[in-house]
Amino acid sequence: MPICKRCNKHFPRVFFVDGKERDFKRRKLCLECSPFDQKKKINICLHCGEGFPNKVKVDDREFDLHSRKYCLKCNPFGEKKIWGGKPSNITYDKDGKRILYEKKFVCKVCGIEREHKTRNLECTTCKSKKIRAEKKLKAVKFLGGECIVCGYNNCLDVLDIHHIDPEKKEFTLSQNLLKSWEIIKKELKKCVLMCANHHREYHAGRFCLLTDRPTLNK
Repeated sequence: MPICKRCNKHFPRVFFVDGKERDFKRRKLCLECSPFDQKKKINICLHCGEGFPNKVKVDDREFDLHSRKYCLKCNPFGEKKIWGGKPSNITYDKDGKRILYEKKFVCKVCGIEREHKTRNLECTTCKSKKIRAEKKLKAVKFLGGECIVCGYNNCLDVLDIHHIDPEKKEFTLSQNLLKSWEIIKKELKKCVLMCANHHREYHAGRFCLLTDRPTLNK
């Protein structure tokens, strides 16, 4: 049997009103607290349990509150004192503006004080650098792991990714390492791996690079 939200009493699901059978399974109040002809004119606040009207006038404007779960006393317009059934931690400054990040934290990687707190206490900048380094290492391994001219493979930062045909280039890999691996892999098939010295020499016109390279079965 349903329970009245106001008096906490059980009331039958089926009533006979004016000789007609009525199903009250969706009702929140019993007929004693809210008669049948007034059931659509009142809501029950889930926080304080008191009833409040479906329509109210604020600053000479009429507002429809039929979909509200909390009354204006518990949760006034624009304040959001209750969020998800619990009191919210939203705070406001002197001008009435909402403070999004009241508490700052120190990143465990770089040690800089940040505002956007994350679960692992690692700032988004450090997290992006970590993902870029992992994608760069994966891309270098995909292209053979060494310079195609001299075979240099000592330092990851010295190895550059070079597009064989600039006309087929869709995007710069060094600036888009946060993309999905499938997109990066498709672009890597148009590239070769060169060390920084030979990459600069090639663009300076010191030597000509062969357009054919071994097919990678990866």
